[in-house]
Amino acid sequence: MDLWYIRLIVVLYVCFALTEEVVKANEYPRTKFWKLRGAVSTLCYLTVAVYAPLFWDEWLAEKSLLDLTALPFWASLPIAFLSFELCQYVWHRTMHTFSPIWRMFHQMHHSAESFDVHGAFYFSLADMIGFTFLASFSLVFLIGVPANVAIWAGLLHSFLSIFQHANLKTPRWLGFLVHRPENHALHHARGVHSFNYGNTPLFDFIFGTFRNPDSFPQEVGFYEGASLKILDMHLAKDVSKSGK
Repeated sequence: MDLWYIRLIVVLYVCFALTEEVVKANEYPRTKFWKLRGAVSTLCYLTVAVYAPLFWDEWLAEKSLLDLTALPFWASLPIAFLSFELCQYVWHRTMHTFSPIWRMFHQMHHSAESFDVHGAFYFSLADMIGFTFLASFSLVFLIGVPANVAIWAGLLHSFLSIFQHANLKTPRWLGFLVHRPENHALHHARGVHSFNYGNTPLFDFIFGTFRNPDSFPQEVGFYEGASLKILDMHLAKDVSKSGK
């Protein structure tokens, strides 16, 4: 199994992390072992992303609604990217809308008190499996693209996910093309946890959830210490208000 794309994601993660240390846009509190926890979570997520599809991809391929394997790469990649983006938007917004799903899957990601690349893949195990299955659902089941197209669509989304979590200042005009860090920081802002659900603004434009702020929020997450309640969050306990 050639995992070149996983190595590339790790390189991107490290490059953004090093850049943040030199030109970070904002100072956020660092809880105990934050960078280590972020790195371990990233490695766990990448492991899940590689091996979990072995349990369902073959079955999903047999049931695929479409078969785009005959399309050339240049034609199928944009379709794959948009399929993934739409499914990601719907699932992400669903997790924010329904409390049981939020607690089970996504609250751990939003518990982080610091906004930086170390939080890009700071997921609960359920969230890791959920996003991994989402990729298979959108690329294998819905449109049936070949493996190389699925890999590149996943790579593009991984890059955008890392980029939009970076603690780096970017020009406001960029936020109308892709979700820049300032956009996604608002999504993580304390007391907000809303808006900007996509990796690009496309479906946020369409469904009225797009915001493009001038700057970063001063506080993100729930409260200091929330991201350390890892067991409680894996047990789907609501930790978002227990620090008050």
